[in-house]
Amino acid sequence: MELMRDIQHLQEILLEAVVGGRPLPGGVAVTYPDAPFLLRQPEVFVEDRNLHGSLSKRVRVLSANAIQREAQSREVVYLRFEPPAIGDDEVTLTLRGMITSAERTAALSTVQVTFRRDGGEWRAPGPPTYSAA
Repeated sequence: MELMRDIQHLQEILLEAVVGGRPLPGGVAVTYPDAPFLLRQPEVFVEDRNLHGSLSKRVRVLSANAIQREAQSREVVYLRFEPPAIGDDEVTLTLRGMITSAERTAALSTVQVTFRRDGGEWRAPGPPTYSAA
């Protein structure tokens, strides 16, 4: 149960880094390549799949079906977490950007961050890994 709370907290930290520009614990900056697409919307949509907990006010958590309903009338950019990779005192989170409309859905870039527990606190010891769609 404690690990799920830790993952929720780490997801919140990663989203704040992507959406709000805050550095990760350890001072590592996240420069999400598709931020201009993502931040042009008044709210940042995050799919509820693999998401543990609630998020900041600017972030709106929606089901995949709700995102598709939103996309019937306009293009929607959203984020979704892939299942976390969990190791000994290590959690790797992958956050994928998606863009969808009534006609199509396509992947945007992905940011992957490994957090390590250091003295009871989670830190990102190295820079994020980015991949383009």
